Amino acid sequence: MQLKGNWNYPTAIRFGAGRASELPAMCAELGIKRPLLVTDSGLARLPLVGRLLDYLHSAGLAANVFSDLRPNPVGRDVDAGVAAYKAGGHDGVIAVGGGSALDVGKAIALMVGQDRPLWDFEDVGDNWTRVNVAGVAPTIAVPTTAGTGSEVGRASLIIDENGHRKVIIFHPSMLPKLVLADPELTCGLPRHLTAATGIDAFVHNLEAFCSPFYHPIAQGVALEGMKLVHDWLPAACDNGNNVEARSHMLAASIMGATAFQKGLGGVHALAHPIGAHFDTHHGLANAILLPYVLVKNRPAIEQRIVAAARYIGLADASFDGFLGWILQLRAKLGIAHSLAEIGISSEHAALIGRDAKQDPSDGGNPLPLSADDYAAIFRPPARAMSMAKPVIGLTTYPPGPGHGPHTPELYVQAVVRAGGAPVLLPHVGADMVDAWLSRLDGVVLIGGGDIEPARYDGGDHPTIYNLNPARDDTELALTRAVLASKLPTLAICRGLQLVNTVLGGSLHLHLPDVVGEDTLHRAPPRDPVPHAIRVAAGSCLAGLLGEHSESASWHHQAIAQLGEGLLPVAWAPDGVIEAVELQGNPQLTAVQWHPEITAADDARQQALFDHLVRLAAGR
Repeated sequence: MQLKGNWNYPTAIRFGAGRASELPAMCAELGIKRPLLVTDSGLARLPLVGRLLDYLHSAGLAANVFSDLRPNPVGRDVDAGVAAYKAGGHDGVIAVGGGSALDVGKAIALMVGQDRPLWDFEDVGDNWTRVNVAGVAPTIAVPTTAGTGSEVGRASLIIDENGHRKVIIFHPSMLPKLVLADPELTCGLPRHLTAATGIDAFVHNLEAFCSPFYHPIAQGVALEGMKLVHDWLPAACDNGNNVEARSHMLAASIMGATAFQKGLGGVHALAHPIGAHFDTHHGLANAILLPYVLVKNRPAIEQRIVAAARYIGLADASFDGFLGWILQLRAKLGIAHSLAEIGISSEHAALIGRDAKQDPSDGGNPLPLSADDYAAIFRPPARAMSMAKPVIGLTTYPPGPGHGPHTPELYVQAVVRAGGAPVLLPHVGADMVDAWLSRLDGVVLIGGGDIEPARYDGGDHPTIYNLNPARDDTELALTRAVLASKLPTLAICRGLQLVNTVLGGSLHLHLPDVVGEDTLHRAPPRDPVPHAIRVAAGSCLAGLLGEHSESASWHHQAIAQLGEGLLPVAWAPDGVIEAVELQGNPQLTAVQWHPEITAADDARQQALFDHLVRLAAGR
């Protein structure tokens, strides 16, 4: 299916990859000859804006750039843009960027023909009728993020610096006349912003879906928008140049902003004052607050959430299953789990509660909430995470030749079941490792892939290892730092091999050469065979699993010579070491099998994660 089209709802939209070159023709359609291109200062320096200007100048259009605006724009930004518009003799606005640039661009287009101050058009009562409609300049919106959906919105969100509040400026004529929605323009967005803006799009759709007002058109749009985010946000984050994923996410963003004319709710009511007071990224604030507001609204929305869970394809189509998926998605995308992690403390609860109650989004919440209710919702995410749940870091790795990125959903689920708060540890330089570890209460060194054989004997080996030497260097350095930190650690499969290597041990490189081709430790594509595991009496592991257990482990490598201080505590029937503990460090458990695969159904395997979280909670 070609992901391209000309749409006319809720405005005229030119959608599809590679359509940026149509911008001059769109200007001609609106009679714009001297456009003011409004963008942020970061985008203004990038080739993307340069390319758009080249298109315009080549068509003989006298375009200039205004980029003096803040990430959370204030009234002064709009005033400066209006001055630039008038000084340049412009006759239309091209707003290029994320929500901030789009909002400022739309507000400039509104204000160039008004004789009242900006705040006279706040979305209260019939203030919108004050607008001189004939004075509103034509606007073309060009989104470069998939989140706010401001390109199809009839309002701008601008901070009133004197009142320390985000103000919605509204008029139907603020809806851009044309939208250039080219997903290729979103491909340069960094992963963390792709994640935050993508969750913002999801929250727009979700809050619209749960709003109590009658609007079946918006209801249907919101439901499909949520499904697109479910299906495509992880792919867009894993590969920023995946145009198919970027297309679906851009559509989901447009759908969210189209749907929320039905109403928003408590997430936005809280996120707006948080952004006004603390200058936080709006999408990130939404992502952090979402689970807390969902739980508060549960009595009013549970049946709708069940319907949404069923439609987007969750295996557990219940409220708890939906909430669990959101928590797993946040962990996978590396989004902060608390406001405390971004420097916001609970001492501001009363102020935020009061402002949230006054925010227009409060009117769309499915449950009536008071200022005290909002303050109570704000307090838990604003407390330091370690006061609520131990934070468990999960290692992951980038794609290597012949295989894709590892997706640790099962690890996330096991940590959540144990009562921990999982976060992903990205591949960072050695200078960042200690900073990451200082934020954690425990670590899971996850499995998947083998260690470069040439580190041991320099010989040739079958290409079945999913090798990535750069990954080895990063993870060996991380493992050294983890052991030095003495954080509670569960090392799984490759994690055990990393620990053994760091401590000076060596590995069997190809198990069939050691124990025969009929090895119990079958590697894909051969099916793993469950086998008995003998556990050393008196070991920590025996206290968790008992002295006789069973598991299926598949691996090409295994411990040959133990690293310094390691004690073998479990063996397969063929003598292969299946688990080790570290003398003098009771915080480490390392197993050769994959307990996360069966932990949901096997209490003994889940016990490994429960033990880790207990140790982490006791730090």
